[in-house]
Amino acid sequence: MVTSRDGSAVSRLLKRAVVSGITSTGVDVADLHVMPAAVNRHVLKSEGLGAGVHVRPSTADPWRSTSCPSRSSRRSESGSSTR
Repeated sequence: MVTSRDGSAVSRLLKRAVVSGITSTGVDVADLHVMPAAVNRHVLKSEGLGAGVHVRPSTADPWRSTSCPSRSSRRSESGSSTR
């Protein structure tokens, strides 16, 4: 099995958890660390490996958006008035 991830911190954490779980079952894992998914697919096919995993955050995740309001601004909007 081959694994890779993008450069985000959350991907690093999740890939480590996935690799730990897979290796605990006795499966050998080739870890590519930070690589594009295309490199993962190439290694998977060229080396004749049986499976591959690439970890990255979803592009639909609202917390990654720069237009999403911060938690502190939402708190102040819903806070109490002084009247």
